[in-house]
Amino acid sequence: MSKETARIIRYFRSCYEADNRELGVHNFFGSKISSRYFLEGKDELSNGHMPMTPVSYDKAEGAKQSLLLFKKEKQLIYGFIFLVGYEKATAFNSRPQRVCAPLLLYPANLQLEKEEAYLSVDKGKKRLNPAALEVLRNELGLTMPTIERIEHLLESDTIDFPEFSALYRSFEGISNLKSDKLLLYPELTGQAQIKRLYSSAFVKSGGYVIVASSAYGVVSRSVDTRGVLNELEFLSRSKQFSAPLKSMYQLGKADQSFDAYQEGFVPVTLSQPQKKLLATARQFHTNILIGPPGTGKSFTLAALALEYMSKGKSVLIACKTDQAVDVLETKMLDLLEGREITVRGGRRVYDRQLKKRLQFLLQGIIQENDLENELLDQAEFRMKRIRRDISNLTKRLKRDIDVELDWGRKLSQESDGIFDQLKRKYIQWRTGKRTPQWELLQRLLISKELKNHEARELLKLRFDQRIRKALYDYRSEFADLLSAIKARSSSKKDALFEEIDFQLVLSVFPIWLVKVQDVSSILPMERELFDLLIIDEGTQCDLATTIPLMQRAKQVVVAGDPAQLRHVSFLSDVRQHRLFVRSGLNDADFSEQFEYRDKSLLDVALLKARSA
Repeated sequence: MSKETARIIRYFRSCYEADNRELGVHNFFGSKISSRYFLEGKDELSNGHMPMTPVSYDKAEGAKQSLLLFKKEKQLIYGFIFLVGYEKATAFNSRPQRVCAPLLLYPANLQLEKEEAYLSVDKGKKRLNPAALEVLRNELGLTMPTIERIEHLLESDTIDFPEFSALYRSFEGISNLKSDKLLLYPELTGQAQIKRLYSSAFVKSGGYVIVASSAYGVVSRSVDTRGVLNELEFLSRSKQFSAPLKSMYQLGKADQSFDAYQEGFVPVTLSQPQKKLLATARQFHTNILIGPPGTGKSFTLAALALEYMSKGKSVLIACKTDQAVDVLETKMLDLLEGREITVRGGRRVYDRQLKKRLQFLLQGIIQENDLENELLDQAEFRMKRIRRDISNLTKRLKRDIDVELDWGRKLSQESDGIFDQLKRKYIQWRTGKRTPQWELLQRLLISKELKNHEARELLKLRFDQRIRKALYDYRSEFADLLSAIKARSSSKKDALFEEIDFQLVLSVFPIWLVKVQDVSSILPMERELFDLLIIDEGTQCDLATTIPLMQRAKQVVVAGDPAQLRHVSFLSDVRQHRLFVRSGLNDADFSEQFEYRDKSLLDVALLKARSA
């Protein structure tokens, strides 16, 4: 099962990598690439004639130093077969943008020995450059079947003259693309020759030239994509998975035992469907909340998070967009009348806010406070009494309604006999002695308002107590957390995170809000770190990015609206199936739960619910 699990996660990682346009290289001469070096002479690397090729030592030394300093932030790539031209001006770019996009990208490695340097590439992990495919589609008008033929042509581990000849024939007939320089292979077009192409009349008039050229460079990877890819790679080597992940993707048998339901409290009156979600959230590994805008979905999710917090539990809330995260954060602020108890993580501005909060807390003198403990005890006593009153009033109101309905049925069936007259007088006498229903209802509504007020105050008092106790007992852990957040290097950040007991951190900050792609930059990859994960905008979330999120939770609530905006994938069906098979999975086992291209997280969660 562990091998099968690793293959499934590698498959989703491959889909995400192939699909993500942020991983593409649009212009090898642009600021995204540093320490670039174009190879000269004859190619002996891409065709497999040599396992490595010599390169300039001085250039390679600078690239190697940059890579050692930023192991996760940067990577060495090798580009092969370049599209050269100018992208048309758009509303976002008033002037044509230079294009120097390799068709193929390989992970590369530099080996330095004494005064010599050698470049090698991982041919098994080469991929098509999404930026180059976008140019072929949008600028040159190639159809999807043509692009898929090119993909198939370049799938071979080694690219030699027969592939170049076939590639040349594939581009024949495209008036604004010159491909004759491909026939010069294995001679490589150098950097100076490529730069001269930009001055040619053909390229200046909007044409493109495709050349047999190769180069390496250091690329700064997107924080979002780097985090997702690194965590998926880590999970593919893992042997233990969270219960929601096991359940969703059949990665082994999920533990079906759940903690006994413990009722929490929230500072708001909930409807019966909302109460049902709160009650069932701990009875299943994955729960689903569906609702279009305006139906109270965000309000319900905010209430669910606070209810978990009231029970001493931790909650991670993740959304596809900052706007959706803002909505949920605002809902919780409103419920607590502006009291900030959540942590917003992931982006630089939010990291600054967290740093300030930690610095403020660490600067204070924390000591035992008998008065605060007494206030908390009093608040908990009042809460118990009010909840008992609400329960008694609700039961009494229901009982009185049932009795009066029964009396109404009896009165409707009576005649004018002496016995019936006595019965009517008895009912009138009993009715006069009873508390009117409107009065009971008014008392119930007042009690609920009191409950909401006490719940709000109790949540604040418990939050303050958690902070005081944790900082009193474990001050050094929070100083380490502050250092980890301040760390600029990912390797230093990871090392500091490994030293922190994050359960202690969650005892002070139980609710975290992040964008789906940002979680790796702020939270450690720890199995079932959070008691609950809430993923909003489930239709906009692809399957790959949510796998690391689900690993961090004991239980998951996926929310969304199937009729709303869906995640967009540029991955073709053909490419998707090839990646499935290449990952070592049986093509016959391909099912809807592996449809990275067409299925969102909410779609797969609904499929699992229906099959269950």
